[in-house]
Amino acid sequence: LLATVWLSASLPLVGGAPSDFIYTTNNGTITTIAYRGTSATVTIPASIYGLPVTSIGSLTFFEARGSVTNILMPDTITSIGYEAFMLCSGLKSITLSADLSSIGGYAFYSCSGLTNIIIPDCVTNLGNGAFFLCGGLESITLSTNLAAIGDSTFYSCSSLSSIEIPASVTSVSASAFAACASMVAITVDPASPAYCSIDGVL
Repeated sequence: LLATVWLSASLPLVGGAPSDFIYTTNNGTITTIAYRGTSATVTIPASIYGLPVTSIGSLTFFEARGSVTNILMPDTITSIGYEAFMLCSGLKSITLSADLSSIGGYAFYSCSGLTNIIIPDCVTNLGNGAFFLCGGLESITLSTNLAAIGDSTFYSCSSLSSIEIPASVTSVSASAFAACASMVAITVDPASPAYCSIDGVL
């Protein structure tokens, strides 16, 4: 069963939300398609009419990219889709789901207002270009279960000066940190079977 539904903030929600979403239902779960609300701080509902919200779909926040500043995400969310927060330059903070396992390609493309982010330890997949052009990003904590850092993941994160690679990472693309003009140190967990760092050099 697949359905697309317009959700109005005026309707009673299980889980509660101060905003409007368009979403799809599929096999008893919900994926957001678009945010049409006006609130700067968005609380994504954990459930809608009893169904768990498990995915932030591709381009969900694209139309509201200039107005959203803070996002609170429930632990029901397990995936963030391709370009879900693309061009949300006003986004200053986001609390990711503790059970998040996948972040799609270019999910945070040009979210220049983000200064720090913690990727939960359940995340195993980080899409190519996930933080492409996040020029304000000063610190990031990677998941301890992340397997790879792909093409252009942190391309032109010009404020990022250092990062620690967890032992779980066995592949780092040559372009992963391209154009990171402030980068002075990449350190590696000593338990890594694949990489090491010497004086901050990977």
